[in-house]
Amino acid sequence: SVTPMPSSHVEAVLAIAVAYDAGAHALPQGSPGLRELFSSLSRMADIEGLPSASMSPEPQRKGPREFVVLMTLLHARLQREEAPELRELIQRAEKRELVSQDDFRDALKGCGLGETDETV
Repeated sequence: SVTPMPSSHVEAVLAIAVAYDAGAHALPQGSPGLRELFSSLSRMADIEGLPSASMSPEPQRKGPREFVVLMTLLHARLQREEAPELRELIQRAEKRELVSQDDFRDALKGCGLGETDETV
């Protein structure tokens, strides 16, 4: 049997993805503002189990907040069938085929999230 996700988790995923998509839609195509949008969303998002960004001992350091936001955005893209390169990469990895960092980086670019900071 499948255990349904708690509604608070589903709402958080939707809120992060909707906020990012709305902000990205308002920016010009290929805008460098996408990186700042991602950073701001990572700082401001209410992520269960993680302290707020202002409470972080090293606020300039990339960490779990950015990772959770990135994974949330990728998951939303996969659910909406907007990440074919990422889906193919996952399928290759599941078959235990070789997947390189460059393959992953290319798949991220195909998700429409702009340039992703390598430290995330």
